[in-house]
Amino acid sequence: MNLSKKNTDISYCGIKDKRAITVQKFCIHKTNKYDIYNLISNNNNKWFCNNNVYISNLEYKRKKLSLGNLNGNHFKVIIRGVHNNVKSNFHILSENLRTKGFVNYYGHQRFGTKQIKNYEIGISILKRNYKQSLSYVIQNTELKDEDKQNLITYINELTDHSIYENAIDKKKKKNQHTNEHIKSENLIEKKNIYIKTDEQQNDHMCSSQMNESTTDTKKKKKKIDISKENHNISVPQEIINIINSISNHSYVEKTILNSIKNSNNLKNAFMNLPKDIFSLFIHAIQSIVFNLLVSIRMKKFGLQIALGDLVEIYEQHHSGYSSLDESSDDNTSDNTNNDNMLYESKIIPITENNISLYNIYDVVLPLPGDKNIVLPPNLKEEYIKVLETINLTLEDFKSEKHFFNASGCYRKIVVKPYNFKSIFIKNELNDLNKIPIIKSDLYKLKNEDKENNTFIKEQLPNKTNQASSQIITEQQNVEDELIYVSNEQYHEYLIKEIPDYQTTSSIYLTCSLPKSSYITVALMELLKN
Repeated sequence: MNLSKKNTDISYCGIKDKRAITVQKFCIHKTNKYDIYNLISNNNNKWFCNNNVYISNLEYKRKKLSLGNLNGNHFKVIIRGVHNNVKSNFHILSENLRTKGFVNYYGHQRFGTKQIKNYEIGISILKRNYKQSLSYVIQNTELKDEDKQNLITYINELTDHSIYENAIDKKKKKNQHTNEHIKSENLIEKKNIYIKTDEQQNDHMCSSQMNESTTDTKKKKKKIDISKENHNISVPQEIINIINSISNHSYVEKTILNSIKNSNNLKNAFMNLPKDIFSLFIHAIQSIVFNLLVSIRMKKFGLQIALGDLVEIYEQHHSGYSSLDESSDDNTSDNTNNDNMLYESKIIPITENNISLYNIYDVVLPLPGDKNIVLPPNLKEEYIKVLETINLTLEDFKSEKHFFNASGCYRKIVVKPYNFKSIFIKNELNDLNKIPIIKSDLYKLKNEDKENNTFIKEQLPNKTNQASSQIITEQQNVEDELIYVSNEQYHEYLIKEIPDYQTTSSIYLTCSLPKSSYITVALMELLKN
């Protein structure tokens, strides 16, 4: 039995770091939850595990989830191997992080962990150099060097038919531009209304999301099929064998390279990727540009707001549409008096007249994209120079129909965590064979019906209970967050990563961050000192 669903029937708010233990909501369109129970049931109707993925708490909702449809993320972190004599310094740094925040850099996860970073592949895609893009993808596989070189040589010898399609598209675009002047004024006005409405609804959607309609998707599929039919090639068996040997764990690389077995339109290799995966390459370029610019800005002006900075403000206006429109958010505040009121964002520069109205937490920097972004007056030259260092211009971000839509946006340069709580756990409070771990949602899920928490009782001797009591005096309700367990299960890993973990202290912290802000970046404010 299976649900017979397409990838497009499954939606979620964002991609999580696979190296973390994460919890998030998924939505499967038009599915009976009892079909899911029957599919995953293992004599437990509340949760199920398959390959370390747990499913639980099924319910019906009227609206599906979508990328970016969240306020932020809540984090729980334990840092081990902390020297015992830094407790006083930790409290100072922890308080600074809570009250002052941190520079809102994109984390290293944004750029990938393989030899060639995502932004390098993205740059070559924006330059329409698909042979170079595929060469980078090949280098990121786990193939033998000889096989990599054979694949790269084969691709370099191909005639890329996407070059001809680009020329045809440009000609069509030119003809279309001419025809647009023939349209009636009334039709143009109607179109402008719809465009304006669409922009208002997407003010908060950041970066390169490919928002094509169902019709465009069908056209895209038809276009790919025609391309394969017209450009079928005889691929050497050696090349096919090399591609087939790529591990299924390298999903992105294998999906991309599988396309060249059927067509020598190299652009199609990337068009066949799911849009959320493909967008990572474009997002990575925007992220590296932001990181470079925010470093330059902080060196010039520090944490003080400066003339020429940009801030984002919101203006209230009537939408003219009912609040029951499908694009409305489930999380809309209940205290909104007028359901037809929308908030439109507007970017303004800091001047002598308004500088007293804002602070560093209001300042934003633009991410390059297809929209006409406003460059900060105090960083215009630097912005262009940063793009030049990666061999790009703003023109390179212009959208390509049926391929990608790189819409620019604005990002806060400094953010503060909220719901922040931190605890310093001295090693002297522990038995050397006990370690603190976080009571995860999965742990709570498995133990929610147990009247007596036998797992805790088995793992916690009296000494540990006393230790927990001492920690509770430092932070209320900590018993709901941590538990001490035997290190036997984790010792082999911990001793390799943190040789002195048994004799050093730990730090536990929990906080919430705005969406697209990184806990790893926030932690650097603690760890670097």
